[in-house]
Amino acid sequence: MLDHIARLYVDPSCWGVGTRLYRAALADLTARDCPAATLWVLEANRRAREWYERLGWLTTGGRKPVYAPAGIHDVQYRLDLALSRTPRGARRRSRG
Repeated sequence: MLDHIARLYVDPSCWGVGTRLYRAALADLTARDCPAATLWVLEANRRAREWYERLGWLTTGGRKPVYAPAGIHDVQYRLDLALSRTPRGARRRSRG
């Protein structure tokens, strides 16, 4: 069975809940020993894309139309869960 969330939007006044949802989702995938996760995000949503990239997600090159007449597309990201297993579910960046 393929589990997925089709879209998730969080009102800016509640952005902290998005982080909690993200961590819970990664914890669930990790507990089920999933080797990797993928997601699609609006190509023009720079804020979300930068957030995922800070968390270690990498673009796959995948791109698909969300609403072709308006030129709105999603881009695909992938996270290797074996490399991101930490208590918070995100790869830590070294500071140095």
